[in-house]
Amino acid sequence: MYQTFTFSVKETETFFRDRKINLNQYQILQLYMVTGGIPQYLAALEKGESATKAIDKTCFTKEGLLHDKLKACFTPCSTMPVVKWM
Repeated sequence: MYQTFTFSVKETETFFRDRKINLNQYQILQLYMVTGGIPQYLAALEKGESATKAIDKTCFTKEGLLHDKLKACFTPCSTMPVVKWM
């Protein structure tokens, strides 16, 4: 198993600034919350693209990096195993 590192919100802001991607603090926070600060996911944002467009592309298209992960997070409870407590 390998370890994934994440950026802080401030590092995320610096990451976008260094790539010359102009986003306001609200957009940076939106992207941070969706990606968890994982650089691989943050790098999917293209210059000139809004946070909303990037989130839509990354999460809700079949080609998106987070499409399968998002689907796994929202699997209906009816498909989850039942845990019985004593």
